[in-house]
Amino acid sequence: MTKKILFYTLVMVIFNINIFADTIFGSILDESNDKPISAANVQLLEKKLITYTNAAGEFYFQEIEPGNYTISIKRIGYETKDIQISTSEKALIKLKLEPRIIEGIFITETRAKDRETPVTFMTVSKEEIQENYSVQDIPLLMSDTPNVHSYSDAGSGLGYSHLKIRGFDQKRIGVMINGIPLNDPEDHQVYWIDMPDFAESLSDIQFQRGVGSSLYGVSTFGGSLNMQTSDLSSPNKVEVFSNYGSFNTIKFGVKTSYNFPENYQTRLRLSRIVSDGYRDNSETKLWAYFFNLSRNSKKSATELNIYGGNELTQAAWYASYEGDLEENHQHNPITYQNEIDDFDQPHFEFHHKYFLNEKMNFKNSLFYIHGNGYYEQYKFNRNLWEYGLVEEDNDEELDIIRQKLVKKNHYGWITQMNFKHLNGDLTFGSYLSLFDSDHWGEIESVKNADIYGIQYEKGQRYYNYKGEKKYITFYLDDSFRLIPNLNVMANLYFQNIDYK
Repeated sequence: MTKKILFYTLVMVIFNINIFADTIFGSILDESNDKPISAANVQLLEKKLITYTNAAGEFYFQEIEPGNYTISIKRIGYETKDIQISTSEKALIKLKLEPRIIEGIFITETRAKDRETPVTFMTVSKEEIQENYSVQDIPLLMSDTPNVHSYSDAGSGLGYSHLKIRGFDQKRIGVMINGIPLNDPEDHQVYWIDMPDFAESLSDIQFQRGVGSSLYGVSTFGGSLNMQTSDLSSPNKVEVFSNYGSFNTIKFGVKTSYNFPENYQTRLRLSRIVSDGYRDNSETKLWAYFFNLSRNSKKSATELNIYGGNELTQAAWYASYEGDLEENHQHNPITYQNEIDDFDQPHFEFHHKYFLNEKMNFKNSLFYIHGNGYYEQYKFNRNLWEYGLVEEDNDEELDIIRQKLVKKNHYGWITQMNFKHLNGDLTFGSYLSLFDSDHWGEIESVKNADIYGIQYEKGQRYYNYKGEKKYITFYLDDSFRLIPNLNVMANLYFQNIDYK
């Protein structure tokens, strides 16, 4: 299913064109707000001349011979319009353009359709996201949604955050970004902390309860969350923002969008968030970035997305006893100051959709997700034999500072063919996923090692293992309207999973 995105803000456009003896001069304005429209492609077809409107919406052609000409005007969000002019005319020409309906590139069968898909769902719009978002992770942003329970370990909405739908934890919730699965292929977890400030770049979130409509990726038993970043309506702008809130939470950054000639558009966001956290020793330091480059034409749509960030977080993942909370409601049982989690997870996406005709389109999506980081812990009274520090298990115990490290690579290719038939939509395609990981642990320090004669090297490994997982899925989905008030949805898929 592809969703059509309509630019409601544009009602019509007026082109004012003054024609002089040897110069054609014009300005392009949005009639709904009288603001100029920049970067519109203006062609004088007979002369094969091309120009673009400036920031004031103006364009001109100079040294034009007398005669009759055709001017063609193109801009994302507007129907292409051709007008006939004559250099002998001096009159002011006004032209009205109708809004153009543009197909959204990322809306696929992973998303439900109102009154057609037999699942319970709701969609959070871009306006609602902007109204409710400040710095919190996605689960906390969804906290007011019925059947959703969310919390963060630090108590501030940042750091390690968790989402439950109807009592099912996020291992059983399928999460997708632009149709690409976000759940970790190894443990099915969703590490929201690795997506800092991501809501700043979202155009909508669709939330499905129960068994979702996803045809590939992680099975969705508790529900699904489908997020989309595509936003073809962004105006030219540069925005600098900053926030300050409780627990010394500070956010600042810059974001920009620009519409280039030839239907190109780019968006960029860089931001920084720091917070002491509500609980003791739960500080969070985040860097975040998002980059988008897109191009849309009548026959195709292409997008490149790069996003992610670095997180450095003090651990607060253990619960406190009731007695400790009565003395200090911000109690954190972890007292070691350097018990931290440090991780990077950049995402790379490339999407291309080609419209064969009004009823058929073909889409390819390529993605790569790389994870790299570690967390450090202070462990009391650990058995030295478990860490390979003594040859025999003699129950000798000492305090140890250790690090657990991981590197992950996730590659994927998603194909999809959509066909609109007489009574519905037919979709078929494939999903290929290759995942590998490298896990190991290192000893940073052993307390009183010299006293007990324990020999070790800093960074000495005490475990090491690798993981691999391969998915290949073929799927077929049909939504068929039997009668005006009765829809039937059927899907069939084959999946092979190979792991070790």
